[in-house]
Amino acid sequence: CFSGALFSSRSAMKPSEMMMIFSHFVGCFNGLGMVYSFGYWIPSLLDEFGGSQAQTQLMVGLLQSGFFLGGIPARLVLKKFGFRFTYMAGGAVMVVVLIIMSFAQELWVAYLVVLAGLGMQAPWLASGSLIPRHMGQKEAARYTAFAVTGSGFGTIAWANLARVLLPEVGWRVGLRVLAAVIASLYLVGSVGQYEPPALSASDQKAADGGMFGVFKDPKFRLTCAAVACAGFGYILPFAVQAVHAENIGLTSDESATVYTMFGTFSIAGRITAGLVAARCNPLVVWVGAYWAIGGCISLVAAAPNFEVLALGNAMLGLASGPMIALLIPGLRELVGLARIPDALVWVMVVQAASTLPAPTVAGWLADQTGSYVTGILIGAGGVMVGASML
Repeated sequence: CFSGALFSSRSAMKPSEMMMIFSHFVGCFNGLGMVYSFGYWIPSLLDEFGGSQAQTQLMVGLLQSGFFLGGIPARLVLKKFGFRFTYMAGGAVMVVVLIIMSFAQELWVAYLVVLAGLGMQAPWLASGSLIPRHMGQKEAARYTAFAVTGSGFGTIAWANLARVLLPEVGWRVGLRVLAAVIASLYLVGSVGQYEPPALSASDQKAADGGMFGVFKDPKFRLTCAAVACAGFGYILPFAVQAVHAENIGLTSDESATVYTMFGTFSIAGRITAGLVAARCNPLVVWVGAYWAIGGCISLVAAAPNFEVLALGNAMLGLASGPMIALLIPGLRELVGLARIPDALVWVMVVQAASTLPAPTVAGWLADQTGSYVTGILIGAGGVMVGASML
């Protein structure tokens, strides 16, 4: 029954639609997968540059905030040059910046990672906005859920690639290998960026309202405020988790396994969310996920050992499924088809305001207390405040 629901309409999909779904899979694999797993590199960068926890964790905050802010330039490029160009240009920026970072001799050069974040947002936004332009709401919800499993697979792949590369070739060569793999994936993924059918007259009128037009809707304004609060906490555990794991006695292999647990269970969470959303309003499921995420992050903060930390990440993976998988279907319900790209831009931008300081604040608290527990718990509180607003 489950598999029938999962693949019931796959036979009706065109090859071009399959490539389009794969294209967004790659955008999530390279983009969100890197956002979730880049914290695994931080212990090596702490050793290399000798910065404080706060100074080094700022690098993760910059990557994450770059990703969230990248929607602004990506949207402008998308309007002028179309989906495929935006997808490829963003991927190229990410790859070039990773290569430059691999030659860094001082920590401030590694802060250029913010530009990598800006770059990887463009393929994610372009490919995510394209799916609902080609599909109805139910199909789009289902297949977007398949595509966003890329973030789970990416978390698993990048964390375990780093686990192999760091002890064997070091972080510099590791980043260059990472850049080569990412470039190859974006090149293949760009094939699926087919220009969408023309908008209806009413949708086109809505699209012509500009990026600020979505703020006329008070529900969207409230949603942005809630997402900004939640943004402080949701990404934070992934940014600081490798060092947090070291602090409670985990080995680097166990730390990579923890990231893998999140990635594995997030895949199940995203697919399940897509199936549920095909049968009910995705906004309802999306809001419920926020409360669950806050509880899971609290468990991650309080974890005393590998087993509890792995359990917290597995539960967080499941709970995060609706929040990620149903973002685009939920925005379609909220603002309409034509305004999805603009709504995505602002939902990402408001998160940047809280995502940037979060790892730095947690790192500063760790410098003062010797532990990341307090910082992560504050993040969990931010998610719950956002949930209450929704």
